[in-house]
Amino acid sequence: MRPQRLKETHDLNELIFKYEVMSQKGTVFFIEKTGFLELIHHYEKEGSTDKALDVVDHALSLHEFVAELHISKARLLLSINCPEDAIECLEQSRALGSKNLVTELLYARALTLLDELEEALNILDQCKVTLCNNEKELSDILLLEACIFEKQKMYERAFYTLQESILKNTRNQKALERIWFNVECNRRHEKSLNFHKEIIEIDPYSSWAWFNLGHAYYFQHDYQKAIEAFEYAFLIDENFDFAYRDCAEVCMTIQDYNKALQCYLELTEHRVADPDILQKIGECYLVLCEYSKAKIYLLRAVNIDPQNDEALFFVGQCFANEGQIGSAVHFYKKAIELEDQREDYLSALANAYYKLGIYRKIPMLFNKVIELAPHESQYWYQYACFLIKRGKINEAIFLLNSAEKEASGTELLFCKAAALFLTHQNLDEAYSLLEEALLDNYKMYPILFELAPHLTRHRKLQAMIIYFRDEQ
Repeated sequence: MRPQRLKETHDLNELIFKYEVMSQKGTVFFIEKTGFLELIHHYEKEGSTDKALDVVDHALSLHEFVAELHISKARLLLSINCPEDAIECLEQSRALGSKNLVTELLYARALTLLDELEEALNILDQCKVTLCNNEKELSDILLLEACIFEKQKMYERAFYTLQESILKNTRNQKALERIWFNVECNRRHEKSLNFHKEIIEIDPYSSWAWFNLGHAYYFQHDYQKAIEAFEYAFLIDENFDFAYRDCAEVCMTIQDYNKALQCYLELTEHRVADPDILQKIGECYLVLCEYSKAKIYLLRAVNIDPQNDEALFFVGQCFANEGQIGSAVHFYKKAIELEDQREDYLSALANAYYKLGIYRKIPMLFNKVIELAPHESQYWYQYACFLIKRGKINEAIFLLNSAEKEASGTELLFCKAAALFLTHQNLDEAYSLLEEALLDNYKMYPILFELAPHLTRHRKLQAMIIYFRDEQ
């Protein structure tokens, strides 16, 4: 940091300290208007709008005729959706002779919030003629104009106005953010793709243009190009939170968990990790079978947010994969206490109970799972396997007959064929189901022998499997 910058930082910190001490004492004290403006900017940047408003009110009690303070208050009031009070401040500013582009854009924003859209558009038209001095200023006018068109549900006109705004100033971040929102809501991804390519030709270092391009590629399922575009976005701006997150999400979509993990870890180098980031890192480590690291991040997420049921569930998955089933059950139960309508949580607990030999609770859990997700064949299959392994073959067949009305899956065909073979009844149906299953997915045939090991010695059945193997 340069010496001058150090001095400026020191002076601002001293000013903040002085103001906060005096405020706590309730003491009235005098600061030059520039000092007040610095304080307002500081609190505004921090997101402390209430403190910023307190500062501006104190400043106005001492500097009633300073137009910049009225403008600052109007801006703050608009940020908390108080347009009528903001207009009152802007009228005071105008009365003090400060009618410029900043005040008129704020005035138009206030009118927009009050749904006085035609009047707001009239002000913007006047701004273009009398107050606009360069393309950057015109870009800001067009941005607000586009927001008004969106309010009027003229989404296409808003889109093209945003394009015009960005072409006037390729670094207008608010316009680039707004066009992303417009594209996402109105599915203009193809137009967005071409437009942002054009912007990148003009300005290759526009991080938001790369970010928007990434979303356009993602919508077209061109995941590798989407990842590359998001990477350019955060390489240009290392603090671009959304770019890291969205790049990681695309990587997870294509199951490239190593790359997703890299994105999340890079993000934590530039900002404090929130529970969501910590959970995602843990999830990546879980899929990559690095269970100890996964638990560290997942438990950190839970420490910050004890209501994070997903993180608790993933901790349970880590323990289950390590063979520590008792610990897995503990965390599954904690997740279910917070969210008892997740079929994956309940089925994981049921399977853990099976491994522990605690059978009596399993039917109740699987019945709830099937109620929650009747069209998911995997849960019918898991329940049927449990019944078969417990020797309740007829119950399993009854369950699989019920499953036919709700779900379909090759595993269910193999499972029912195995159950029928075990009963030594309806063998014609058993062979018919087996043939259908082998035609559908030959590679799943080991299910049959897992459920009915004695069938490995059945010559006719073995010949049938060999026949379908040769037909592959």
